[in-house]
Amino acid sequence: MLLTVVVAIVVLVFVIESLLDYLNQSRAHAPIPAEVAHLYDEKERSTSINYGYEKYRLGLISSSLMTAVTILALTQGWLAALDSWVRGFTSNTVLLSLIFLAALSVISSALELPFNLYSIFSIEERFGFNKVTPRTFLLDLIKGTLVSVVVAGPVLALIIWLYVNFAEKFWLYGWLLVAAFSLFTFMFGTRLILPLFNKLTPLPEGEL
Repeated sequence: MLLTVVVAIVVLVFVIESLLDYLNQSRAHAPIPAEVAHLYDEKERSTSINYGYEKYRLGLISSSLMTAVTILALTQGWLAALDSWVRGFTSNTVLLSLIFLAALSVISSALELPFNLYSIFSIEERFGFNKVTPRTFLLDLIKGTLVSVVVAGPVLALIIWLYVNFAEKFWLYGWLLVAAFSLFTFMFGTRLILPLFNKLTPLPEGEL
């Protein structure tokens, strides 16, 4: 019964998100109000519409695949098989959970990788928006993985440890930890994490 409910929720979320994306895409060709029509270049608008459609189509294929894989993982015992495999490495609850979540993350990233590559090096390139080279893509992937391990890993481990040892008050301790981490990221993320992926240049004096 619980499995049926979970699968139904997964399908419902997919249907709602797909419907919202479709409705949003279907309005792309809506006429522009006369009051602001002079602000738009017709050629640039046409390019933007075509670009949006390509991204929408790729996103629909990607989300359909991920939803199908999720349903299969839930109904065909793939998650249980992964759990059994992970338990062969350790019996420590915290470490066990971290390895399990890391394995899920690797699998998810591997499934999404072809779509990301196509989006950047085909769609973005075709419309002249791509500023990424294969080298920078690979470096960003490596840096993103390292940041996740170094920053998010300890936080996630602490959350799991709090749940294991303080189950009754986990909601409070977990909320405090997540709030503190979110505040830290908000205050220092731009200076500590963002420069790893982007070159930040101060805005010159004058009007924007």
